[in-house]
Amino acid sequence: MTTEREALSAWDRVQQRLSALADAGTRVRQAVDAGDGRVVRDQVHQMRGIRAALARDQARTPDLPSSPAGVEFIAKLAPVRQRATEAAALAQTWLEREVPDDAVLRQSDDGYMTLAERLLPTVWDVDVDLVVLIGPDVCGMARALAAFGQQRIVVYAPTSLGAPPTDLPGHAIVVRDRNELDEVGKDFSADLPERMVAWRAGPEVSASLFERVNTEVREVLAAATVDRNTVAKFGDLWIQQGLANVPAIATLPAFAADGEFAGVPMVIVAPGPSLSKNVHLLKGLKGKAVVAAFSHTLSALSAAGVVPDLVLAADMEDLRYHFDGFDVEEVEALALAYTVHPDLFALPARRTLSFSSNRTDGWMGELLGEDAHVPNGGSVAHMAFSMGLKMGCNPIVLVGQDLSFPEGKVYCDGNVDEGARADVSDDGRSLIVRDYSDGYANMQSVSGAKQSQPCRTVQVPGHDGGQVVTTVPFAMFRRWFIAQAKSVASQDGSPTLLNCTEGGTHIDGMRHMPLADAIDAFMNERFDISARFDAMTDRGPSTRARATLARLEQYRTAVRHCQVTAKRGVALIKKVERGRANLDRLTEAEKALSAAIAPIRFLSLVAQKQIAEISAQGKDATTLQDNLASTRRLFLAVQKAAESIAPRIKRAAQQLGHACQEKRSA
Repeated sequence: MTTEREALSAWDRVQQRLSALADAGTRVRQAVDAGDGRVVRDQVHQMRGIRAALARDQARTPDLPSSPAGVEFIAKLAPVRQRATEAAALAQTWLEREVPDDAVLRQSDDGYMTLAERLLPTVWDVDVDLVVLIGPDVCGMARALAAFGQQRIVVYAPTSLGAPPTDLPGHAIVVRDRNELDEVGKDFSADLPERMVAWRAGPEVSASLFERVNTEVREVLAAATVDRNTVAKFGDLWIQQGLANVPAIATLPAFAADGEFAGVPMVIVAPGPSLSKNVHLLKGLKGKAVVAAFSHTLSALSAAGVVPDLVLAADMEDLRYHFDGFDVEEVEALALAYTVHPDLFALPARRTLSFSSNRTDGWMGELLGEDAHVPNGGSVAHMAFSMGLKMGCNPIVLVGQDLSFPEGKVYCDGNVDEGARADVSDDGRSLIVRDYSDGYANMQSVSGAKQSQPCRTVQVPGHDGGQVVTTVPFAMFRRWFIAQAKSVASQDGSPTLLNCTEGGTHIDGMRHMPLADAIDAFMNERFDISARFDAMTDRGPSTRARATLARLEQYRTAVRHCQVTAKRGVALIKKVERGRANLDRLTEAEKALSAAIAPIRFLSLVAQKQIAEISAQGKDATTLQDNLASTRRLFLAVQKAAESIAPRIKRAAQQLGHACQEKRSA
């Protein structure tokens, strides 16, 4: 609970921001009177940053106490707030002044400065917020933004508009398509932009292209938000399960396909409602296609008498209920993401492969000395698709990939969660999934709830024409498939892509046909699937386990060093507060901590949410006392994270050491 002193201290910071805003307004008024437009522009821009910091302060500021001290503070704050309001109005008047049209402004550097200041909102953080420039002729605007101190500049220059611009500020990032934009977006997940604006170079950038890029960027930012929130909620679980799985993964083959299934069809079976229409056809594909299914599809396949060849599980949540009653020994291969529930690696599959399902698993790849990342857009269906490409499969066929909710159904008949229903709100803007199964409700992200939170709906083209209602995440999954289809089509010898879902959404770039027709056209030859999987997994003797054990020992040393460094930093802050050490020593201590974390970056996953909050508070600190408090919290968070990780690494090293010893004895 916040004390009166803490509340007043927080509001004192708000008052300081308002005072800074008011003072900037005074300087704007003086510069206007003096006819000095450059000073006005500079001060108005400074006000953007002040207002961004003020917004963050107000978001985490508690209510003022109703005590005499609180009442007194309200009275003291009123005139400052009034001056700040007048300053903001003055800045708005400047921004709305009459200026030459865009064509004239584009003729000079000063004109671009005017364009840039009119583009940026009145609340803006040049270090965090994002500007997207669309088209090849954006160099003048990029330079103007850089002069304002803008750090995050993404230039979207589609190949259709010619060569990309070259005369750009060094920190500007050029992307040519959605795939490259997705990669940039992943870098934003740790420190998300709070705001985004887009600007098009000129008439060569059509309104439709501008709107499409705008939509794509917002989708990428939404995905980055999901990634950040997932890491904040599950970062510790990622570390816990990842380290627990290391002893098993290090002794198993990674997913390292290189065309071993060239020319072999792959049918990717999702558990969407439309699977009920054609699941019976899959039984006849044994030996004619690789039937790849998700763990969530197993119950429906089992009910139809279908045994898949490849089963994927990627979610870190407890998916063990997906395998209830299923004989995993019948499948050719089980592909598991690094951080799935550890019990899945104990399943008695003929072959178990491991892979990295997301960029957050990158630390596992470094530990294992491999790059087993499977590109995806957040869905296990995407992972299966990417695996099919690496295996050389042709055609690649989607089944049960509705990405929508026909007649309110969420899953196909026979699915372990077949009772779930999607209810669209009366205004059509959101939906709720109800009637979760016990297994689904017991997952950590659901925490026992029997229904979802409301999810925003959108309409997308349907498989059979018209529009269908879906959710924003499903719409993003669909877009990923569309982008991949376009990318695949541009490559020589690319596989045929078929959507045989027979319902749901339309996926541009794929041929849509009934599964029966696809089977007649493409799945007539037989092949030895076991021999193909043997070729993919038999890589000869591996030293991966011993190399991983050596790196684990290095990690143990690095974590201990990080723990000691953080502890020393906390002690040094006490000395600084008492005047027994200077700030230069504290700066060196912060550098030492950064250096200590560098070889074990995954440590931050344990406390990413806390570290992000501390960093934001430190950035907005206005006094030495605030800075020291923020730095102390950061040192303590790192120390606690190191203390949490150390025994897990020790346990993983011990278990892997025993496994290596048993292997040598055998």
